[in-house]
Amino acid sequence: MKGGAAAAGRPYRSTRTRQVLLLAGHTWKEGVRRRMILVGFLLTLAFVVLYALGAYFSFRHFDPSGMGGVSNPALPQLGSEFFRDVAAFQMLSFGLFISSFLSAALVVFLAAGMISGDAENGTLQTIVTRPIARVQILLGRYLGYATIFLSYLAFLAGSLIAATWLFSGYVPPSPLQSWLLLAAEGLIVLSLVSLGTAVLPPVATGILVLMAYGLAFIGGVVKQIGLFLGNGTAESIGDAVHYLLPTDAFFRMSLEGLAPRNLGLFGSFDLGPFGSPSPVRLSTVAFGLVYLLACLTASALLFSRRDL
Repeated sequence: MKGGAAAAGRPYRSTRTRQVLLLAGHTWKEGVRRRMILVGFLLTLAFVVLYALGAYFSFRHFDPSGMGGVSNPALPQLGSEFFRDVAAFQMLSFGLFISSFLSAALVVFLAAGMISGDAENGTLQTIVTRPIARVQILLGRYLGYATIFLSYLAFLAGSLIAATWLFSGYVPPSPLQSWLLLAAEGLIVLSLVSLGTAVLPPVATGILVLMAYGLAFIGGVVKQIGLFLGNGTAESIGDAVHYLLPTDAFFRMSLEGLAPRNLGLFGSFDLGPFGSPSPVRLSTVAFGLVYLLACLTASALLFSRRDL
């Protein structure tokens, strides 16, 4: 009896998985049909070309004596290669900050109507009449948008890292680690979008998530200023903002895999608000995972009770 029940359950699970994958594929088709993926790719390509031109002209005749603080006699003679690596890291960190923002914007604009927008235009009513659970609809849509985002991020971040290496010669220590953390950042944003769209219309969801993303970045800057000045209050405010949305914490941790390993030799050199890495903390990664799952769970519960 148990063996028969298990055998009967396997086709059911297979059907549910297939339905989720079909919805994910439908999400890709929808993005192509509405030309959002094409427009995003073309604009991203323009940004990559502009970044590559900047890297080329910045490092074509690189002279470390032009960098602030290099003439300070208190600093050890670290050599031009070290300062080239610092400059390349600064440029790459700024480029990846723009990349993370563009990726988050893509996620928001694509997915802001994954529930509320589909409910307004009647798409959900058509899907729900079929033998498919609402949680499968949510997972299928989330998976579709997640794979679009991951493909976009792989192209964008990979292009920036490759351009930096090509024109400066700098090779980041752990680019894969950095990409994984940036991917986690975007997936957290997408989970918040899925929660917002379960209760809010698309425009309100987009405004909410983008403003929350900006608030998280400001919190990260406040924390960096607190660390620089030794101000515990500013650090605590930055930490508190990270608990509201941990995206900036993941971005700072992603920079850890891109920074030169001997960066600590440079002491208090100002890397700016975009280039200050943070060590990877398992507690922060675990909190981000819990945050993502909590948003998806709350979205599924709200969606299950929503009138279509």
